[in-house]
Amino acid sequence: MSMRELRQGLFDIVRELERYEAYRAKWATLYLTLVDEDGNEIRIDTRGERILYPYKSIADEKGL
Repeated sequence: MSMRELRQGLFDIVRELERYEAYRAKWATLYLTLVDEDGNEIRIDTRGERILYPYKSIADEKGL
């Protein structure tokens, strides 16, 4: 799967999730194995992990 196909698939999933806007996600996990043109696995970073921290508004931080 090319990066373009992966990106489009993720966009499609996000569009499907729009109907659940009233809810919050507890967590989400995406397992992704990248390979070079020879089929050898590559890593995005040395740990092989990427964590996205959600944006917190001032209201969230103050518990409002």
